Amino acid sequence: VLIFAQCPEGVPVVGSAEKIHLMFMLLTPQAAPQLQVRLLARIAGVMQSEYVVERLRETADPATLFEIIRAADPGTLG
Repeated sequence: VLIFAQCPEGVPVVGSAEKIHLMFMLLTPQAAPQLQVRLLARIAGVMQSEYVVERLRETADPATLFEIIRAADPGTLG
C-alpha cells in the first residue's frame, strides 16, 4: 500500500529551515523486507526529477497523480 500526501504550506523539519511538501507512506508485508527496499528505491528515483516533483506538488487530481508517477517510472503502477 502506498499513501501519498501533499502539504502546500510544508511540514517543518527539526533542525533545518527546510519543509516537507510531499509525503509517501509505504506499507509492505513484514515477511518481505526486500520489497520495501525496492519500492523505496523506485520512489527515490522518481523524486530525483525536479519536473516530476513540481508536477506532484501541483496536481490535486488522483488520476493525474497516477499518470505522473506512471510516466516517471512505467513499471511502478503496472
